[in-house]
Amino acid sequence: MFSGEAFTIAEDLPPNDLLRVCDEFASSYEKVNGQKPNIFAANLWDAIALLKRAAPNALKAAKPGTPEFRLALRDELERGKDVYLNNGLSTMSPTDHNGYNERSAFLIKVDGERFRLISLR
Repeated sequence: MFSGEAFTIAEDLPPNDLLRVCDEFASSYEKVNGQKPNIFAANLWDAIALLKRAAPNALKAAKPGTPEFRLALRDELERGKDVYLNNGLSTMSPTDHNGYNERSAFLIKVDGERFRLISLR
């Protein structure tokens, strides 16, 4: 079983790397919950980060709970460019709802109970 922060290679990245967004997440999670986060919590944080960015503009376009709002929210998510998340850099589009590309790919290895960076992108 992997330890709490096994989902990230952040500690292996340079301190100024923008993909260290998970540092904020991990410290916030640990402060509130008293334990290190897991990948499920990281994925939830990422989903909320995407919605936080998209919702304000969707709210300008339509009323929540309506089909128009859901379409506006989808459109705003698809307009997201270079959104830094725990799992990488996301740029979505109408044809790509995953959003990750080669800029978020790292060569890693499992070392004990941790993912470790082998090489930078």
